[in-house]
Amino acid sequence: FPARYEAQYLIGFGLNLNDIEAVLDNDTSKHSKRLYGTEKLVFGPSILAGVDRPILIIRAGTFTSEIISQIKEINPTVEFIT
Repeated sequence: FPARYEAQYLIGFGLNLNDIEAVLDNDTSKHSKRLYGTEKLVFGPSILAGVDRPILIIRAGTFTSEIISQIKEINPTVEFIT
């Protein structure tokens, strides 16, 4: 989270995409589209509902705490890597 330059920055510095199932973003215009330069699709955070202890990498600058709060409302078992 999110599906923009922060995600591409992590990928550029070696994040292994084989370990990533999807990229999340609140922007509905990005949903069901690929993250530029990858085969990973972008979904809304609602896909986390009902998933047991998903792990979410989040790099959203000043919006990080706000996004974490929103995600916890969807699924309180999410583990965050910030």
